[in-house]
Amino acid sequence: MRKAIAILLVLMCSITIVYAQTVVHGKVYFTTSDLAAYSPGSALGHYVAIDGVVYDMTAVPAWSNGTHQGGEAGEDITTTIASAPHGKKVVANVPVKGYLVRTFTSTELAQYNGTKNMPRYLAVSGVVYDMTNVPAWRSGAHQGGKAGTDITQRISTAPHGLNVLAKLPVVGFLITQR
Repeated sequence: MRKAIAILLVLMCSITIVYAQTVVHGKVYFTTSDLAAYSPGSALGHYVAIDGVVYDMTAVPAWSNGTHQGGEAGEDITTTIASAPHGKKVVANVPVKGYLVRTFTSTELAQYNGTKNMPRYLAVSGVVYDMTNVPAWRSGAHQGGKAGTDITQRISTAPHGLNVLAKLPVVGFLITQR
């Protein structure tokens, strides 16, 4: 018994904590803060974002030190790679690790209510979804819920349940203001 406890303690102490990225409906999403953990010198590797897609550049020889031609791991290099001679084709065979999204405060989310040519976003359990192309949300409201708000409580009692969310684009995460 003591041996088992000792082994368990050793295992618990040797667990590596992976930086926080979030899995929603089977897809991995990174915020800019999450991505920054994969910067030059990081033991986690060298990740970059290009057009919203996060790539693992760790095994790419040109990225061995976490930088390449003005681009730096841990950052969105969309602009940098657009002006590179090789363009985006260089990442065609690089592993995709997830998708880059932004964070929203409640105040920022409220701007995405479908008025003034803004898209229609809403939050459910901290995840922000794009409802812009959902016909039921064309008016900016649906079954008492309003675009630009957190509808977590309302959707929990909806007849369709949470399953409908799996089909929608995730655009970010709602952060709580203190």
